[in-house]
Amino acid sequence: RGTVDVAAVSGSLHVGVHAGVAAKVELSTVSGTAHSALAVQERLDDSTLTIKGRTVSGAVSLATADV
Repeated sequence: RGTVDVAAVSGSLHVGVHAGVAAKVELSTVSGTAHSALAVQERLDDSTLTIKGRTVSGAVSLATADV
């Protein structure tokens, strides 16, 4: 449970999440790409992690972390 909020003006963001962690994802970019490789779940509960990632010029990607 918690929030990860990352931003960049000119650059890419890459966020890794442990397998099995449910996350509400908000990704945005003005000029670039946004991609999440996490599995989609229809219902989330109060223990959900919130991840916000945004860039002006660059990619935003989200994947399962390699630990």
